[in-house]
Amino acid sequence: MAYVLLAYLLGSLVGGLLFFPEVRAKDLPGGSGVFRRKGPWAALWVVLWDLGKGALALLLVPSEWRVWAAAAVVAGHHLPCLFYTTYAAGGEDRGELGGSRYLNKQNTTIQSVQTSTNKWIT
Repeated sequence: MAYVLLAYLLGSLVGGLLFFPEVRAKDLPGGSGVFRRKGPWAALWVVLWDLGKGALALLLVPSEWRVWAAAAVVAGHHLPCLFYTTYAAGGEDRGELGGSRYLNKQNTTIQSVQTSTNKWIT
């Protein structure tokens, strides 16, 4: 179980948030967001960092734990526990821990798609 926790913590070290924290104020902190805000070399660094942490997690754990470690790295990357994030939603800034930013953004996207679909149908 400690292997899975270690892999999750490694996954939580999101390259875009570590190296380019200013990007998250205007864009997503992944490779594409860093590419749009900082250019291709910065994006390449973020992508290599994110791939490297996945490879490191798989190298550090025994073979019988690798599937769980891979899943934990992905979960940590998408729902990081190590970062306090803020974003504007509906004109208000609110601070949220880790993946709640992602989940709330997805809910907002789903709601806007549903609203636009309902307008189109009626």
